[in-house]
Amino acid sequence: MTRLQLACTCLLASAAILLGLLLTRLDANRAHAAEVVSEDPFTFLTARTRNDGESLFVIDNLNERLLIIHADVNREKIEVVGMQDLAAIFGRGRGGR
Repeated sequence: MTRLQLACTCLLASAAILLGLLLTRLDANRAHAAEVVSEDPFTFLTARTRNDGESLFVIDNLNERLLIIHADVNREKIEVVGMQDLAAIFGRGRGGR
């Protein structure tokens, strides 16, 4: 085996190892919908947000609106952060209906 072949073999082996590490790392970052509750007209999702805060995302499936509520447990405070019209954000959707 020449030096060039040895170098190419080492590079391919390194690339294979890096690819394996990348794939296992990407697998660890999957999102799981364990904190989602969907009841016919509404979908509820809780998520950790900035500085260990918790937010509740409420999707009104009929009116296509998103309501975001932030809970600050340390200060015992709940506030409505915002409301968004999902149809306006994502276009008309549903094939323009």
